[in-house]
Amino acid sequence: QVPENKELREKLKDKTLTELTSILKTYKTLHNTTDVDSCKRAVRAIEIAEFYRNQQPEERKNKPLNSFIVGVDIEREARRRKISERLQMRLD
Repeated sequence: QVPENKELREKLKDKTLTELTSILKTYKTLHNTTDVDSCKRAVRAIEIAEFYRNQQPEERKNKPLNSFIVGVDIEREARRRKISERLQMRLD
């Protein structure tokens, strides 16, 4: 979660929605599609973009999964016979 940047909010509080949208467009492409129908949302989008501009990407390590695989081994002819029997039962 991105924390509030009170200093940035204070700096942006008197800007119009058009000005905020222009500022937001200077950030990476991802934020150019942000829904900015109000000044509050635009300021928050700029705040988020500024936060990620100044942060190093966090390296995530996946935890190893303990998996258990179960399989059924049936001879080919027996499998075909069972399939044929089930098919015949459906057709009857």
